[in-house]
Amino acid sequence: MVENFPPKDKGDNDDGIILQNFGAINRRTLDIEKVLGRGRMHSKFIISDNKHFYLGSANLDWRSLNQKMELGVLVENCECLGEDLKNIFGLYWQFPSESMQKALEKEAFYNMKKPLAIEIEGERSAIYLATSPKELSNRDRTWDLDAIVTEIDNANESLNIHVMDYFPLFIYSSPKMHFPTIDDALRRAVIRGVHVRILASALHYPEIGIRFLRSLESLNNLNENTKIEVRIFKVPSSISDNIVVSRERRTHNKFMVSETAVIIGTSNWSGDYFMGGTTGAAVIVKQLGVKRALVRQMQMIFERDWTSEYAHPLEDYYYGCIENGSRVHFCQDEKDPSLLSPTQMK
Repeated sequence: MVENFPPKDKGDNDDGIILQNFGAINRRTLDIEKVLGRGRMHSKFIISDNKHFYLGSANLDWRSLNQKMELGVLVENCECLGEDLKNIFGLYWQFPSESMQKALEKEAFYNMKKPLAIEIEGERSAIYLATSPKELSNRDRTWDLDAIVTEIDNANESLNIHVMDYFPLFIYSSPKMHFPTIDDALRRAVIRGVHVRILASALHYPEIGIRFLRSLESLNNLNENTKIEVRIFKVPSSISDNIVVSRERRTHNKFMVSETAVIIGTSNWSGDYFMGGTTGAAVIVKQLGVKRALVRQMQMIFERDWTSEYAHPLEDYYYGCIENGSRVHFCQDEKDPSLLSPTQMK
């Protein structure tokens, strides 16, 4: 097991330490900021027997597995991809030892230009893994930012995006810096007539994030064929929930589906997660056939969330929670600083 260090919230590493003390696991911690000067461990995957794996948005803690809204992909009996993901894990395991250079030199088995051909429900599909940051990626590994922008640019009909954080910024840098890459790609898609829908949370810096989302949505109906809609998703909580549970009742998803592609990843959409030293991983699946079973399934999942009572029009959230401060029932609460690990409060 490789865990992020230092922990963000109180108790984040406790379960891993307990398992290690019982002799149940071999455990290492990854302090990327100490070596690179920025970043943190943010990948979330499990590999079993080098042929089965889970990869997705969920952290392996009670918050993700009990309170947050998450989505991931389970791949079974695929040694080709399992071994490829193991090489990614190997980079984290060796970091920052001298043997890490050998791990970096291992060539990615598959990438955007050379995906693995598989069948999904009898239909030919293509799949590969992509990662961030570039400094911690195998040779010839596709950068997950490139994968996202490529599939946005490839879309001709629709883009459905469900992501916790959307910021065209390096939101955690000081001062904050512009990160236009994904935002520019989405604007190109809207202008050429792709129907774009975005589900996001208003968890971190909502006053900033909502501004950028409103700017995107302002392109709606710019031309006859331009259509973009944004909704804020808030998982409901009870007034009896304590402050810890109430804060964790939120969407934590990170996925995108077009008419031909699915991307399921671990990174929020801000510059910090792609170019700030933070680790991330994603599964990219391309389907160009008639059935496109996985694409259809992901579109149905998005549609379920988009039409739910917990998806609120962007303007309703802006005026109800940001502009007028009326604190309607679906506003996201600020994080209580007492929940942070002591190392994060310095």
